[in-house]
Amino acid sequence: LLLGSWFLWKRTTDGLLKYDLLLAWAIKLAAGGLFLVVYSQYYGSGTLTADPKAFMHESALLNQVAHESVTDYLRFLTGMETQSMIDHYLSATTHWSGGDLTLINDSKNVIRVNSLLYFLSNGNIYLHILVFAFLSLLGFRELYLTFSTVISFPKRRFWYAMILFPSLVFWTGSMIKEPLMILGLCLVIRAWFGELTIGSRVWRWALGIVLLIAFKPYVLLCLLPAILLYVLTVKVFKKRIWLTFTVLFVVVIGALALFPVQREKGVFYLTRKQFDFINI
Repeated sequence: LLLGSWFLWKRTTDGLLKYDLLLAWAIKLAAGGLFLVVYSQYYGSGTLTADPKAFMHESALLNQVAHESVTDYLRFLTGMETQSMIDHYLSATTHWSGGDLTLINDSKNVIRVNSLLYFLSNGNIYLHILVFAFLSLLGFRELYLTFSTVISFPKRRFWYAMILFPSLVFWTGSMIKEPLMILGLCLVIRAWFGELTIGSRVWRWALGIVLLIAFKPYVLLCLLPAILLYVLTVKVFKKRIWLTFTVLFVVVIGALALFPVQREKGVFYLTRKQFDFINI
């Protein structure tokens, strides 16, 4: 906590006072406390339940692998584990061994990150909340720096509007997927729209895309059409957005007509997801 506070105090952020980053982190930690109350008192009966419980439990099991075999632990971290290793070490898991419904099981990456934090926390969930909230705060700072130069109202008001947005402050106060996804999303937005040097832009693109792929990759899939729309409108069709929409509409309809197998796969996947959510 002291190390993070020192780091934030040293960050100079145009338009913000020195304590604004610290206050924002305090708000996010309070939201993290609320998150734990909701998932232990409201949904549970005094103990953690649902996804947070499963992620903490399975990251503890994965961390335990390191005490038995560092080599096997590193293989789990890098995705080189075998089914026999999963059966031996993680047979009691549900998120890790639940199978890959998509190309990437992003739940595994949440478990990997939390298993690394376990070396410091020894299971104290508050440290996990502390680190995840800190990382998401750095993401919000990237987003603020991207747009603070073009907004037409006070910059501090813009900053706290982002920090206090209800669903954002709640979910980024957790130790599951959302904080790291938000960090990746904000890095990509800064890399695209921010006034940066080539080097600063490249590492933000790289890290942001990696984080988006690792945590909720469908957010990246939703972002790509928006980026494509922006590029075509500004660079190709000279801000004639109606022409961009027309071209993209024709391309999408044509692709759906020409590739029926892929179309059916997409419909099946969405239908299965809807079926699962109805059952939940």
